[in-house]
Amino acid sequence: MRGLRVLYDGWCPTCSRAAAWIRRLDWLGLVEVVSLREPGIAEAMGLDPARVRRRLHAVPAEGGRPYEGMSALVQVALRLPLLWPAAPFLWILSRTTPGRRLYDRVAVGRRIRPPGG
Repeated sequence: MRGLRVLYDGWCPTCSRAAAWIRRLDWLGLVEVVSLREPGIAEAMGLDPARVRRRLHAVPAEGGRPYEGMSALVQVALRLPLLWPAAPFLWILSRTTPGRRLYDRVAVGRRIRPPGG
């Protein structure tokens, strides 16, 4: 399995905690988490900044199509051994309308706290 670059919302405290957990669980060194709030990061990866702000994005290191939302979570789970048992469940959720709606509801409801704000 190849590496994955994950763009998360660095202004979201919950997202930042999740990114810290991903870093801790990445025993194989396959996941790089980067805040989408870094200037120009989305554009440098060929992604639409407005779309990246709405949903988690994961881009394979070797190139290829980006994953977003629940599909991005599946890709992260496949690269973190402790999350392998959850991967089939996440995959099923990523393929169903209720699963995608659940993800979108959580993503829309996240708190955003700009630096110094």
